[in-house]
Amino acid sequence: MKTATQDISCALGTSTGGNYLTDTVKQGIMTAAQGGEHTAAYFNNQFTVGNFINWLNSEGDSAWVMENDKDGNPVIWAAQLGAAPANNKAGRQQPKNLKGLKLEQVLATPNAISMVLRPNQNKNVISGKDQPSQFNWDGKNYNVVGSITGTLSYDQQPLWYVDVPVGVIELVPMSALAKIAWPAFVKPLLQGFWRGVKSCFSGAPKAADLADIAGDAEESGEAAAVDSEAVAEDATVSMGAGAAAFSCMLVLAAIPFIIEILSHPSYHTFKVYNLTDYDINWAPPTIDEGAMNAAPVKSRDSSDFNTVIPAQSWFSPDPDIIPPVLVVHEADFSFASASEFHGLEYAMKFTLTNPKNKDAVVATSAVVFEVPLNTPNQLNVTFSPPADLSDLFDQPRYQKTQMQVQNSGVTLTITFDYLTGQHPTPSGQNAYTYNSLVVFS
Repeated sequence: MKTATQDISCALGTSTGGNYLTDTVKQGIMTAAQGGEHTAAYFNNQFTVGNFINWLNSEGDSAWVMENDKDGNPVIWAAQLGAAPANNKAGRQQPKNLKGLKLEQVLATPNAISMVLRPNQNKNVISGKDQPSQFNWDGKNYNVVGSITGTLSYDQQPLWYVDVPVGVIELVPMSALAKIAWPAFVKPLLQGFWRGVKSCFSGAPKAADLADIAGDAEESGEAAAVDSEAVAEDATVSMGAGAAAFSCMLVLAAIPFIIEILSHPSYHTFKVYNLTDYDINWAPPTIDEGAMNAAPVKSRDSSDFNTVIPAQSWFSPDPDIIPPVLVVHEADFSFASASEFHGLEYAMKFTLTNPKNKDAVVATSAVVFEVPLNTPNQLNVTFSPPADLSDLFDQPRYQKTQMQVQNSGVTLTITFDYLTGQHPTPSGQNAYTYNSLVVFS
């Protein structure tokens, strides 16, 4: 008698993103944190990502390779050669597809940029040795049995990653999952994630504000859905996902494009890097002039922010990178002036909490950025912010490209790339665009 087929319900949890803190990456961040031309050079290199995404969108499915790694696990990747910025025009040279190479060769190729999507199995959970962590999606609890990681690498260096938990509905015992070969079980889930990533990338060049980012992230979750794909003789898998699974990747992908579709006279973007052992909790900005048009979000609701930038941690990434690797997390924001008659001015608060001590507050800080219409840019930073951040608008700001403050063993550095003038956008055209870093170290 044939055994009835069981459909295993799966879901993708909330994504986290960060940077592999190799010596090269750390040196790049700390050099950029010197401000001025160093910050400008750092953000100019970020144009490479936008150029790569444009190429992926133009090539479609043909840009991607699906294969098995040396352990038989599925992996999906895309790569091109010659994506480096040239004359501030985001690498207009003709890219070269690297599909003829093995993935290990691609990652060792100078001046190659790649995106690798790879599943990671939690063997101890599936075997029953460890208790699984859980997340809730669509009103149901899911046991985390692994994750899917998307890693962006450039010039032989992993730059950033997005990691998304893979959950199995708690009603399914681990013993049932253990009977299914991991590569067969996870392959349709990886393919669903890949569809979500493609949706992210196709939406990124059109995302102009928070509502667009939140909506595109939700659409990416819908694109990732899996419906009863066979994984064994008597088992199928289905998978659902929401905006939280893709919002992190979408913000990272959208930042290089936002300025291209804005008509505002001034624009400011900044990255926050957390190089500490503390979680950083950011609060929505207090705005005097301008509007925030990009920030980490968790759902279609553009005000449902992902407000935690986790502490640095050890992460077991792709087998091609020797695990474990220290990783640091980031958050990306952008602001645009509201009209041609106004500049930008806003303040944001960041609270450091200790995840190893019941999230006890370690320190509270605030940053102020001002991009006026007719005078040089100004900034300020403090570890003693007032209760009402708008009071900071009445305090001195400084026409500097870098400022630092220290508290509780943490150094907070903020920068501007330029203080005045028009500067190259990712397309190579000039605009009143400015970039900053906010680095906790």
